[in-house]
Amino acid sequence: MKNNKKILSGFLLAIIILTIANLAFALPITGRVIEISAIETKILQDPIKACTACIGGTDTGQVDSDGCPIYSCPAKTCTACIGGTDTGQVDSDGCPIYSCPAKICPVDCICDGDTITCPTTQQKPIEVEISTSEGSISISVEKVAEDSISITEGLTLVKTSKKLVIEEKKLLMETSQGNKEVKIMPSTASDIAINQLQLKNYEIELKDVGKPVYEITGTKEVKVIGFINAEMAIKSQIDAETGIIEKTEKPWWSFLAKE
Repeated sequence: MKNNKKILSGFLLAIIILTIANLAFALPITGRVIEISAIETKILQDPIKACTACIGGTDTGQVDSDGCPIYSCPAKTCTACIGGTDTGQVDSDGCPIYSCPAKICPVDCICDGDTITCPTTQQKPIEVEISTSEGSISISVEKVAEDSISITEGLTLVKTSKKLVIEEKKLLMETSQGNKEVKIMPSTASDIAINQLQLKNYEIELKDVGKPVYEITGTKEVKVIGFINAEMAIKSQIDAETGIIEKTEKPWWSFLAKE
């Protein structure tokens, strides 16, 4: 009977471990510092305790402040740390005694102290919370190519080949002049493209010019020599800290066009 109990305990713990490891990047990520590039995601966490779960309990779908799953437990049940090693001993209640790890390392990741380093993938977007002057917003970051990642805020998607850093709920970008804050969010850059630049079919890329700028390329409907309808290609740069349009490039014949 005791052996059957141990087998059942081990089976349940294995399921819990696999579930948490595979969902680690599908859930919102928190940490003191988060670095995201097209190659890897590095998370510096506060020290956390080993997660425990009651054997035979029901997963509520919630997590506690340490990121551990919260279980609804029977009145009398055995509890074991997730990812621990069965010592082969039992306590006074007949429950298995486990040697517990400091934390669980997600599948395919490397854990070193309080730092977790995982490959950035296209399958599991990373969700982080950013604090702005207008309140907190959620952005989603994922790999879109071997050398670029995307930032999605609502319906707006921005690409970048640079490393992003989230620290104290601020969005920073690695530049040639060090990490610089991105205060203008992608949705605001999109509003500028539509309302100020009057562009359509545009794309936005976050670039490094010694500071973060949004480079927006798109087209604008114009009339050439006053009566010929045409589409004019436009490229503009918007300061990602202030939202000011700093540079706009137009074709050579733009002086003949009325916008």
